[in-house]
Amino acid sequence: MQHQGSTSSLSSSAQPEAILEWLQKEMNYRPLGPYTGSSNKSQLPSIDSLRKICRGNMIPVWNFLLTRVKSEKTVENIRRNITVHGGGGGGGGSSVNLGKEEGRSRGGGRRKEKAVAVAVDEGLGAAEAREAALQEREAAAKEVERLRNIVRRQRKDLRAKMLEVSREEAERKRMLDERTNYRVVVLHIA
Repeated sequence: MQHQGSTSSLSSSAQPEAILEWLQKEMNYRPLGPYTGSSNKSQLPSIDSLRKICRGNMIPVWNFLLTRVKSEKTVENIRRNITVHGGGGGGGGSSVNLGKEEGRSRGGGRRKEKAVAVAVDEGLGAAEAREAALQEREAAAKEVERLRNIVRRQRKDLRAKMLEVSREEAERKRMLDERTNYRVVVLHIA
């Protein structure tokens, strides 16, 4: 029991600074007006006052707020990143079709971005987004394997052609050498 108390005191002692940072950086909390020196309400909460509300049952609440609650600007940036980088995936049924279309055409990236944007706008759950991302990853893995097989086949064909060309060159050289040797033998005899 004593070990748990020391852990909670450690986390609660680190919390006030994190809350102040979260208020200022993430939630853009600013004092109310130009009267920062005269009014007690307009100042940022002190670390001591935050430490008082950062204990006991409130620790998980503050941890949740600090890790999960984001400003609208941050949420917009996250959505934009998901759309640009394709970290999410499409909806359940549409991502299966998307994977098939993506393997066939080179313009699949734009379709994927649109599907991700729709998925984010529709507010898909984390599990659905994870499932869509897994399906997208599987489709990408299949595409990579297909392309690797194509490259292997092309390399094999190239090796066969190079071998054929070298055989033809050796045959031509042999024929030329035979002609040269025949002429030399005929000249020596005559």
